[in-house]
Amino acid sequence: MKTQRTLKPVFRSFTRCKRGTSAVEFAITAPLFIFSVISILDIGIAFSKQMNLDQSVRTGAEFVISGEDDSDRVTELVSVAATGYSKSEALDVGEARPTVTVTEVCRCPGSATEISCGGSCSGSSPARFISISASENYSPILIPHMTLNADIQVQAQ
Repeated sequence: MKTQRTLKPVFRSFTRCKRGTSAVEFAITAPLFIFSVISILDIGIAFSKQMNLDQSVRTGAEFVISGEDDSDRVTELVSVAATGYSKSEALDVGEARPTVTVTEVCRCPGSATEISCGGSCSGSSPARFISISASENYSPILIPHMTLNADIQVQAQ
């Protein structure tokens, strides 16, 4: 009983004293706030990289529509548009070039079936389509690792 009487005033002094309350609240909320801010930054950077990759693939499609169908040149253009660097220029440390694939597909008009591009379609020539796809790995700080992809298919002239 005697220990309860001697501890009671000590506990009362803790409940009445408000010094340090802000520091305790800050210590509880600061890690949550920092985690939230870093997560939002990670997601924002991922969206920015995805939009950049989409725009790079669209740039390649515009190049194909303008009459260029050399797959090596289209691949290089998409890579340069995505990174800002050509093959001859050095990349920033940690920045990798996206993996770009350019393929040619031919179809008869009104059909989804792929045929040989040298073939014929009952009296007409097959329509040529160029498919451009790009993928890039993104390693964020907090959210899980992800692969960003962008695809487009355009009819070549």
